[in-house]
Amino acid sequence: MKRYEKDIYIFVVLLSLSLMPCYPVKAQNELTLLNGKEFHIEKYKIDTSESMFYYKLKLPSGKLKTRSLKLDKAFSVTDSTNKEHVLYVLVDSSNNLSVNQMRHYVEGYRIARKEYDPWWAMAGGFAVGAGGMMVSKNPFLSLFIPIAYVGGTALLKPNKNRIIWKYPEFEGEEDFFYAYQRSARYKNMKYAIIGSLEGIVVGVIIGVLTGYYN
Repeated sequence: MKRYEKDIYIFVVLLSLSLMPCYPVKAQNELTLLNGKEFHIEKYKIDTSESMFYYKLKLPSGKLKTRSLKLDKAFSVTDSTNKEHVLYVLVDSSNNLSVNQMRHYVEGYRIARKEYDPWWAMAGGFAVGAGGMMVSKNPFLSLFIPIAYVGGTALLKPNKNRIIWKYPEFEGEEDFFYAYQRSARYKNMKYAIIGSLEGIVVGVIIGVLTGYYN
């Protein structure tokens, strides 16, 4: 996108945002971040001079809490009429991805966050954590096994062909696959840590009850 085209696009986006209501009555606005996270927000304000996005998030108690984030962390906000306003172009950054490429990138993160389920990482972590506590009475050696498992799991990522088979509409979109695999690796590590911690607790309890540590 050329510089003058980008300036025009920014002007149009800012104009549309200034004309739209910031206090929805029946529906909420939806904020989408570059990492695929989505938030339902009540009110928001864009400060382009400081490259900040301010918004109010409704807590379970019903109260509104004001939060903020850098504009370069946000992709778009969808208003109460279901019209999307892309915020990504409002920030001058070194990122060379076009709006469409970044949309695929965000989709990769969002879909992996919602649909990728590395249950095997948690199950394996539980087995390794529990088993590791019974390998040695030396706590450092016992903990090394689940730690190594978590580190190894974080290096694994879904096969690209399998992703294409599941999401054929994104075939050829490298930004989507990159983001999906990156998000998946994070979830692998997260699930492995949770499973390992649970396994360690169970392993220690079994060791104490059976007198293994005596």
